Amino acid sequence: MTDNLWGSLYGDKEYISSFLKQTLSEKGISLITNKRKNMEPKVMKF
Repeated sequence: MTDNLWGSLYGDKEYISSFLKQTLSEKGISLITNKRKNMEPKVMKF
């Protein structure tokens, strides 16, 4: 599904997973989502 995509992919909070982020990162795609309520604050890279 992401074979022809590049750049950034936006999703909702349900798409947060380290496996998905790593897989997309290997293809050159940044995964952008909101954080869940139970997640601790984290410094984000820009």
